[in-house]
Order: sequence, then C-alpha cells, then structure tokens
Amino acid sequence: MIWVWIAIAIPALFVLTLASIRFHLEAEYLSPLHVSSTAKISFFGLSWKKEIHFQKPAESDTSSTTDDSTERVTENPAGVFLSAASSESGFVVIPESWTRKVTAARRRFRPAFKKFLLDPVAWKIISGYLFAAGWRLLRTLNLRLRYLSIGLEDVLSMGKLAAVISVLRGIFPALACPIEYRFCQSTASARVQCTAGFSALKLCSTLFMLLFTFPWFRLAARFRAGWRNPELNGWQRRIASAL
Repeated sequence: MIWVWIAIAIPALFVLTLASIRFHLEAEYLSPLHVSSTAKISFFGLSWKKEIHFQKPAESDTSSTTDDSTERVTENPAGVFLSAASSESGFVVIPESWTRKVTAARRRFRPAFKKFLLDPVAWKIISGYLFAAGWRLLRTLNLRLRYLSIGLEDVLSMGKLAAVISVLRGIFPALACPIEYRFCQSTASARVQCTAGFSALKLCSTLFMLLFTFPWFRLAARFRAGWRNPELNGWQRRIASAL
C-alpha cells in the first residue's frame, strides 16, 4: 500500500514544484536603441533576478579591413588526398539495388519538397496553427503593456495615432496602461515597457499542448501528395525559378 502512495506522491510533488516556480519578465525599449530587460524567478519565497541592458554604441569611423585568410585543404599525414570513392571501400558492401533506390529517392525528394513549400494548402494549415499557437502562448505568458510614451513633431499625426491606440485598447485589454503623448518633438521617440508573469506548470502544459496539436498528419498528407506528383504548376514554376 505504501508503494501506491509513493507512486501518487511523486507526480504530485513534481506538479507542485512546477506550480511553485514562477517567472516575472519586464522589458523596456527607449528610442533610438536602448533596451533593458529584467528576469525574475521565484520559488517558495526564494528569488533570483537578472538584469540585461543593451545600448546602441556611438558611431565611429572605422577603416574597412580585408580578410587575408586563405583557404586550407585538409590532407592526411601521408600527403595523399582521399577521394569520395575510396571512402566507400570496406567490409560492408551496399547492394546496388539499394543504391539505385536511394539515388532515385534523393532525386525525387527535392522537387517534392519544393512543391510542398509552394503548396497553398500547406501554408494555410501552418498559418492557422501559428495563429492559434501564438494566441495561446500570449495568454500563457500574460504579456501586458505597462507604460507607453510617444513623441512626435506633427500634432495631426499624433492625434491620428492616439485615435488608433484608443481603439486598440478597447479591443485588447492587455494594452490598457498609462500613455504619455509628447508634442512638438524634434525627432520621433518612443518608450515602451512590457511585463509578463507565468508559472512553470502553465508554460509546460502550453508547450505540451502545442506539441500534440501540431498538424503532423495533415502536413504529411500534403507532402505525400507532392511526392506522388512532384510537377509544379505555372505560378509555382515561376516562383521556383525566381528563387
């Protein structure tokens, strides 16, 4: 009976540990290019904090340097270059039928993969998954706008931008934050502060759901269709030739 309780207690302690680990992230952007971020991890009252700052360095005139490195050719100690054909010799002899099948599969894989990349149905499946996954990940991270400051020279442009931000704040509650508008600025400037907070259990469960909701079978079916018929259409051939 005690082993049953141990078997129940181990997963319960694991889940409790993941739920107790909490992450708190803060990021700030200040134009022209100054980014600072703070990451904090707490676990049962214990916390660890890390701050990272990045600032655009001052512009300086540096003379262009040329790389005089020369290409080196690797050779064996005896000084004899080994060819690809010589490396195939050995104790294991690959049947010639296998070699022909592998060669035919390699020749067919490239056009099939190219058709898969240019398949609009496959891109529709991927875009739908990415939209749902991004929305679920944003809800998990609990990403919110903490502070926003915008400075413009034109008052009319500032009014239009303020109207757009007001509409977006009504649609997305995460954008509700104190906003500062600065008029008659010589150069456009902005300051943005974001915050996010989530637990390790919530993050792991979201990643688990994203992994198992990925459309593996539907994408494999689209690749199989391209494998059976690797010929491209007219617009697909034009895009492939441009690439």
